[in-house]
This record gives sequence, structure tokens and C-alpha cells, in this order.
Amino acid sequence: MTMASNCLKHGVELNLYCQPCNCLICQSCCNDHSGEHHATKSLASVLREQKEIFDSVLNDTKNEGLSCKQSIQELNILKEKVQKSLSEEDKVIDRMVETRIGEILKEAQALKIELQQIGKAKVEKIEQEIDRLEKRGNKLENACHAATETVSLPNSYVTQHDSVIQKMKLLNVEGRRNLVVDKNPHAAQFVKEAGKSRKPQLGKVLKVVAPRKLQLVQELENFEDAYKVALLSNNMLAVCDSYYGSKQVVIYHQESGRYVKKMTLTLQPLNRWGPKGIAVNADGNFLIARKIGIEVYSPTGEYLKTITTRSKELSDEEVDISSLTTLSDGRILAGDIDRSIITEHDSSGKLIWMMRTKIRPFYITSIQDRQVAISDHTKNKVVILDIKSGKEALQKEIPLVQGISYDGQTESLLVVRNEGSQYQQPISRTGVVEQYCCSTGRLVTSLAHGLYYPKGVHLTADGQFVVADQSTVKLYRMI
Repeated sequence: MTMASNCLKHGVELNLYCQPCNCLICQSCCNDHSGEHHATKSLASVLREQKEIFDSVLNDTKNEGLSCKQSIQELNILKEKVQKSLSEEDKVIDRMVETRIGEILKEAQALKIELQQIGKAKVEKIEQEIDRLEKRGNKLENACHAATETVSLPNSYVTQHDSVIQKMKLLNVEGRRNLVVDKNPHAAQFVKEAGKSRKPQLGKVLKVVAPRKLQLVQELENFEDAYKVALLSNNMLAVCDSYYGSKQVVIYHQESGRYVKKMTLTLQPLNRWGPKGIAVNADGNFLIARKIGIEVYSPTGEYLKTITTRSKELSDEEVDISSLTTLSDGRILAGDIDRSIITEHDSSGKLIWMMRTKIRPFYITSIQDRQVAISDHTKNKVVILDIKSGKEALQKEIPLVQGISYDGQTESLLVVRNEGSQYQQPISRTGVVEQYCCSTGRLVTSLAHGLYYPKGVHLTADGQFVVADQSTVKLYRMI
């Protein structure tokens, strides 16, 4: 906008602003061009508007500066807490290792006395036991030194969980357990079990989780192609039957500890595409993932509507909804494999936002309403994303994943994989179920082997483990 005191043409004060021409004019100029109908404003009002805009931007900048200062103060406080925690952990680890070394030396001395009492027949066996105990003592000393070095570096400690886990495994007196990282890094502690001597357990830093085995308790049969399973409530189980064929969802209710068929949802005609995922919303309605959207059915099986996952600006874009899950507050997350995105909807189905993903979300499960895990069997990857920010928290290469589910009891992912083909003859039975740590991506244990061709997995509220395995759905109890 050109600034001048008087009009060069008429010699009077420039007191008007012409919006289309973006310049100052006088009243005479305005009269000369009255036929052009240019929108004008008084110079005073224009200056006042520009000052308001400037003041608003200035205030925003000041507020951002104050926010930065506050964040710096909070981070300094957090830094002090972490440093203090590291110092306390260092002392606890030293005491833990000293105690265990003392116990091992006592065991070694007792074995030497026993050697003299029981005679020459057991000499060789006892010497082997002494050698084993001495090696354990060396491992404890090495673990103390290595762990002390790691926790003495405040800046790298938080990012060194894997290193800490590996070194602290040497302190595990059980020897046959897996270490799982907890999210709250505080001091280690001792825990006493009933009927057993005191053993070291790394309190809130690490926790010990024993691998679990499975016992088959029920088998649901006569499916054309059990594609996915989902727990809709504490006592209701749903099975998506046939990706291409019968296009139905079978609902089961739990009665006297066993699941009994309650109803079958026959879906709306949609070319050749069957159900790709199922969940239940806050109103108790069934949500079923289809290729073009999310179909909603009443608790009695009546079709209500279809929720679109397209934005208004891109209403013609291709979509393929392949996975579905809900959060505790009623929000809906849908995985679109055509666009490689996750769409978030409120409880009514209204689109809130879209989250881009590096892989196609064929399978999806929520992790404590804060994160979401997705898998793509074509890329052999499982990715964990933060729901709020969309940032990637973990990426793990796991080949041929055909289903994932979150186990809140152990804070781990249950994964089904297929190393063979469902069309292979004779039947390969190479399907497996595995358990992975959510925070590190490490394999905790293998739960089941020899499945035909599992495509879905879920964990029920009473601890039963459900696998969709082609023509059947198998329920196991973890023991």
C-alpha cells in the first residue's frame, strides 16, 4: 500500500483506501472513478485493522515465548528427578549384587561340605555344580559393572532400555524367564515369594513375565473362511466369515464358560467383498468394515447406515477399509489399505482426522487408547503409532503377519503368522501364534504351533485366547 500525505493530482489529503487498487486516494479521486464501483475504506479504519492484526500476532509471539520458558523449567525439573532416580538405582543395584554374591558363596561352601560327607561317588557331580555357581558369580559381577556404567549416563539412560535389559538378565536367578520393559523407570527392589527365598526383581524398571502355554478349551466350526475375530463385550464374540464368499458375521454369547451361537448378520450386497473387520460402538451397535466404508447394524441385526471414511474435499477417491477397532471413549479407528491411512471418527461416525501410515493397515489393534498397532503382511512389518500425534513409536519386521491383538496383562502384542499357503497341498500347518513386547519389539515367546492358516487373533476378558483358523475358530486358555 503506497503511503503519501497529499494527492498528487488534486493536492488534498489522502484519506481513503481503495481495496482493489491497494493504494491511498482522496475523495476527489473517488468521485472521478465513481462509475467503476471500487470498494473503499477510510484511512483511519484501515490503520486500525492493521494495528489489531499486528497486536494479535505480537501477543501470540509473546505467549509462545512464555510457553517455551515454562517448558524449559519443566524439563529442568524432570532432569533433576531422573538424575536423582539414577543415583538411587545405582545404590540399589550394588546392594542387590552384593547380596546375591554372598548367597552364592554360601551355596558353594555348603556344597564343599557335602562333598566330604557323601563320598567319592558324587565328587564329579558336585564339582560341576560348583563350577556352575562360580560362573554365575562372575556373571553377577560383570552385570554390576556393566549396569552401573549404563545408569551413570543420565542423557542416554532413557534410550538405553535394551542395553539395560540385556545386562540385567545376568541378575535373573530363575534363568528361564523373559524380561519385559515397564514404562515407569524407578528404583529396583526385592520381592519375596511365598515359600521361596528372596529373589531380585527390578521393580518398576523391569518386570519378569513367564512365557505362557495354551490349552484348547473350545472349537467353533463350520465356517467358510473364518477371516477375523473380535471381542465385542465381556461375553460376546464375533467372527467375520468369508472374505469373498458368504458375506456374513456370526455372533456368539458366552454361557456357562462356553461360547454359543446367538445370531448371524447377513450383510448388505457389495460386489464380492465380505466383512473385513468388526467392532461395537458406544450404543451397542455392530460396526463392520467393508470395502467402501463402515456399515452399522443394530444389536438385533438391522442395517442402520454406512459411515463414510472419505473427506468432503476428496469424496471420489478410492478407499478399501480393511481393519477396524474402537477406543474406550467411543472413538472409531479404521484402516484404509488403498490410501495407507487410519481414519479417526467420533462415536457417531463423524470423520475427525486422518493419519498417514508407511504401511497398509490390513490389521489394527489399540494399545491402552494411546497408541495403535498396525500390520501389513505384504511388507512383513508391524508398526506402533501414537494416536494423538501420528508419530511412529516402533517398527518391527515380522514376516507374514495375519492378525494382531493387544494383551494388556503383559503389555505385549499377540501375533499370528503363516509361513505356508492356505492352498498348499498337503496342508502345511505352519501357522504360529507369538507374543512380542510392545516397547522393544522383541519376541517374548511362541504360544502355539501347527495351526492351519490363522487369519485373526484376540484375547477375551477372562484370559481366553481366540484364533480364527480357516474353517474353525479355536479358543485356548493360557496356562
